[in-house]
Order: sequence, then structure tokens, then C-alpha cells
Amino acid sequence: MLNSPISYNVTQEVFTAEECKEIIEYGIKHGSEVQGKIGGKTPHNNDKLILDQKVRDTKLYFFSHKETYDRLMPYIGMINQDSLWNFDLEQVEPLQLSIYENTGHYDWHIDVHPYPYPKNSGPFEGLVRKISFSIMLNNKEEYEGGDFEIEDKLPNFNPRSHVVEDLDKCGSMLTFPSYIPHKVHPVTNGIRYSLVGWVAGKPWR
Repeated sequence: MLNSPISYNVTQEVFTAEECKEIIEYGIKHGSEVQGKIGGKTPHNNDKLILDQKVRDTKLYFFSHKETYDRLMPYIGMINQDSLWNFDLEQVEPLQLSIYENTGHYDWHIDVHPYPYPKNSGPFEGLVRKISFSIMLNNKEEYEGGDFEIEDKLPNFNPRSHVVEDLDKCGSMLTFPSYIPHKVHPVTNGIRYSLVGWVAGKPWR
């Protein structure tokens, strides 16, 4: 699926420090709060999520915000083209404010679902996730741990993954194809805030 040597992109200063703070406040005030869950283990279960804090321990707020979308999508379009991914993209999903407190983490996973979105999914019906993005909303010195690790090498490489060191300042954005494995290491002190989202398109062909 990836006809490019570029497996991810980091863009700095997508938001200012003040804007990051405003996003956190807006997400908590207007978002829908849920506990982070993972996909189930049976076929056709896109909407059947389970709670397993051994795999994922995250507090989430889902929300939509037009100004944030308008700010992000030109970046996503440019990165999709410049990274030579050239994915067909149609819809961006609701934004996810992720809060990792003490021991908060998300073990190895991919963001794609096993099947396209079903008929009751409105504008997402029949689409699949293609691009994921994660934007830091506070600086690394405000918490310990919480490193973002991504698998960017073929199986014969050792190691085949590494920590994305330059995802360390509020406003820095990591963008990558949604089928690439990644994880967030446990936070050992402080709180880690990030804004996560996915852009969907028609199934791969």
C-alpha cells in the first residue's frame, strides 16, 4: 500500500502554545468523555470495543471543531503529497483529545479497522482510515515517559521501530499511514496531552 520510502512525517509549530492550551480546554468542556478502549476480537466488530487497561489506559474526549479542521487539513493534504503517499482522502473523523496520566499508555496497535465503516456511519459509510495524526499539546518537560514509538522498518531489520524524538513540543504533529504499528509508552510522571485524528477514504484497491 505504501509506495514511498517515507513512513511518517513530523511537522513543527502546527499550533502555538496558547492554541494548544485552548484545544485542551475546548475538548474537555465540549467533548464527549470516554475511557480508551481497543477493538474486539471477533469478525465484523468495528463498533464492539472492549476495555483492557493492560493494553490501553487513556482518558479521551471526542469533539468536532471547524476552526481546528480548517487549520489541519491543508497540512494533511501537503504531507500526503510530499511524502508520495497520494492516498485518496474524503472525510476527517471527530477529533480525539487523549490524556495520559500516571501509568497511562497504549501498547502496540494499528488504527485501521478490520472492515470499512458500516451503513449506519453517515459520511463515513464504506470508508477506511488511511492517515493518522497525533499532535502534542504540551511540552515533553511537563511529563516523563509517554514516548511515541513507531514501526518504520521491514521485519528483517533489528530494531524495526524507534521512538520519534522530535515529537516533543506542543504544536508538533506526527502524521503516518493508519496501518503502521505504533505505541505510546507509559507516562511515569505528569500528564501527557495530545490531539489525535484520522482521515478516511475509499477502501484500498
